[in-house]
This record gives sequence, C-alpha cells and structure tokens, in this order.
Amino acid sequence: MKNGALAIEPVDAAPIDPCPKCSVGVVTRRTGRHGDFESCSTWPRCDFKRNIANDERTQGASPIRLTGSVAQGSTCPSCNRGRMVRIDGKYGEFLGCSEFPICKTTASMG
Repeated sequence: MKNGALAIEPVDAAPIDPCPKCSVGVVTRRTGRHGDFESCSTWPRCDFKRNIANDERTQGASPIRLTGSVAQGSTCPSCNRGRMVRIDGKYGEFLGCSEFPICKTTASMG
C-alpha cells in the first residue's frame, strides 16, 4: 500500500496495467460490437479506450462478394465456419458471414 491506497495484484498471472489517462483504474480487455478493445476499469468516469490490433487472421482477410444464390442461415462457402446472416447496412440489406471480421464474405439478399 502506498499512502493508504489498496495494492492490486494480478489474478491467474494476468498483467495489470494502470490506466494511462487517469492512473486510478486498470486497463481491462473487453469485447464490443467492432471487436476487442481495452478500456479503463473505472468507465464511465474515465473514457480511456484503445483498439487491440487485429491478429494475422483478420489482417490478411480480403472482402469476398458472392454473386450466386446464397440462402440466409446457410454455411458460409468461403470459411465453412460461419453462417450467412442478414445485415442491415448503410446502403441496404445484405447477407454477411457471422465470422466477420475474420471472414468478410458478403452476398446480395436477392
């Protein structure tokens, strides 16, 4: 303890990094709508946030646009892991692989 503050020790050998913005909280890994990121454990008091760099699987993935007929809910023909799900995008509805961002396969709804 330093000046009456609590000492924080890692659990299961997980590294503990103090928040670089507020120095009160610790950096915590979280999963969000757009992938993994790190943020301060005191959020919303501290708004520190940084994206976690994509791993090699997502960096090399190129978008694939399917032109044939693809059924909603079917197995993705590119990765054979995900399912083709309906996505309401900025320019309308389309089918996309549920393994996004690892697999960037899309198809039209028609």
